[in-house]
Amino acid sequence: MLGASDLGEDGMSVPGLRDEVSRRRLLKAVVGTAVGMPLLAACAPALPSAGPTSRPAATTGTSGAAGNAVFPTFAPFSGGPTPAYAASGPEYSDGFDTYPAAPLKSVPEVPGSGGTVNMMSIQLFPPPTPLEQNPAWQAVNKALNADVHFNIVTSADYPVKLGTVMAGSDLPDVIYMYARPGSASTLAAAAGIPQFLQAKAQDLTPYLAGDAAKDYPNLAAIPTTAWKNAGCAYQGRLYMLPIHRYLPGQMFVKNSTVWDRELGADYVPKDADDFKRVLRQLSRPQEEFYGIGTGQQTQMMMPGFAAMFGAPNDWRLESDGKLTKDLETPEYKAAVGYARDLWAAGVFHPNSTSWASNVIARAQFAGSRFAVHRDPINGWQDSWRQALSTSQPFDVRPLPAFPAQSGGKLVHYVTGGHLWATALRQGPPDRIKEMLRILNWIAAPFGSQEHQLMTFGVPGVDYNVDSAGNPIVTPQGNADAYYVPWKYIVGARWVFYTPDLPNYAKVMTDTEHLLMPYAVSNPTFGQVSVTNFSKGFTLQQVVDDTLVDIIVGRRPLEDYDQMVKDWLNNGGEMMRKEYQDSITASA
Repeated sequence: MLGASDLGEDGMSVPGLRDEVSRRRLLKAVVGTAVGMPLLAACAPALPSAGPTSRPAATTGTSGAAGNAVFPTFAPFSGGPTPAYAASGPEYSDGFDTYPAAPLKSVPEVPGSGGTVNMMSIQLFPPPTPLEQNPAWQAVNKALNADVHFNIVTSADYPVKLGTVMAGSDLPDVIYMYARPGSASTLAAAAGIPQFLQAKAQDLTPYLAGDAAKDYPNLAAIPTTAWKNAGCAYQGRLYMLPIHRYLPGQMFVKNSTVWDRELGADYVPKDADDFKRVLRQLSRPQEEFYGIGTGQQTQMMMPGFAAMFGAPNDWRLESDGKLTKDLETPEYKAAVGYARDLWAAGVFHPNSTSWASNVIARAQFAGSRFAVHRDPINGWQDSWRQALSTSQPFDVRPLPAFPAQSGGKLVHYVTGGHLWATALRQGPPDRIKEMLRILNWIAAPFGSQEHQLMTFGVPGVDYNVDSAGNPIVTPQGNADAYYVPWKYIVGARWVFYTPDLPNYAKVMTDTEHLLMPYAVSNPTFGQVSVTNFSKGFTLQQVVDDTLVDIIVGRRPLEDYDQMVKDWLNNGGEMMRKEYQDSITASA
């Protein structure tokens, strides 16, 4: 049920901070939303991420819901700690080996005026310690000079709750705008988001567009791509603020011990045929070890094979302004045939169709059941950590991109670089400015006093510091600090920081450099298609089920063409029109 950008998970990991695998409450990915919010780039909480180097033009080609003038002028935060691996452009992230020794104060003035602020956000962790017994939450409120209260709603209940809130008159000051398919109430809520933004949400254009954002430097430091791709602007006005995440999408990763022993550490397949040969060489069915493996709800890794064959990242915008769906292209169909051939060759772990999710398959990969998996950066962080603790420990490393045909174009599908967005209820200018000052404080960068307090809590109570300067969370630290959903209100620019994994920041920043030069985005990121939300999820389920049946030989390849026709006739053509109209309107 995932689209070309796929669902990713992310999470900062520090000694004592609860591991993302155990605390994760996965959000469902959608194929778009009524306001054009794209597939989730990253699903569960975390800090910012990392990476240096050259700026790939492909990632800046994503469509916004309005011209650039409506978005804040990007201004990277200056004067902060020096990263071990510095980003050279907004499409990359900084990397840190250790937490900065002397966190700076990024917001010199107290932002609040002493009143009550009500926020509604999502619960992806166990509930935090209630405010009345929570020293970290109280410390944040004191620093904000605001009595912040959260209405924290589970991910399963959030879309329906959002619909109820949007339909009423008693709105929170700050609202996390998350919706996903699943029920009539959810669909009704999502379909009403554009109208809600225009009728009841605050128009932020006068406060944040262009150089106006200089008054809120932490918000201005959020890369423009996140504002665009999160659908923060609608019909030429800015209504929401994004939660930033990294841009690289899912990638093939390898069991480096097996790969290096069998092929050599630097070996990269020349083309699709060579990759098949490699997977055959790695497979040892008699030992219950296979070349590649996956779980349910991954389309049998079809997005990875589609990229290899040069298919679009979900959609492609042609020179005449028409959108082409990936399913319509000969490249995608060829990739389906290739995946079918791999299954027939016996290189897939046979449980790939029965493992209930990619999270389960990830654990099997870490347990040395197969050699190649596919995951986002902070998904294979989890498998890397798991793999190092097994009886056959190994490092997880990415495979560089390679084409289906030798000498062909390299392609890497990027995400939207965000995790949904946040709106403010309408209010007088002084109140809106206060809310933006508070959000600017919450968006404080990694290595700041504000970030440290929100993430780790009160020193000596919620965390201690190890010999390298890294926070070590106490038993109550997660519930006091990390579980309070500050990170689901607005997100600072991502960084890579996971000190318990050896060379983590360098590996991840190197991975960004490995993939981003070949970045291909999705032109519908940040665009509007009501049909995509109302019908896209159901249609995608049919496509996914059909693709899996074709790949594993339960249906003939000839059924592919009818599947595409049905998708187009049952809503795909309407999605195309709505997206094209949206792109035209935002040009």
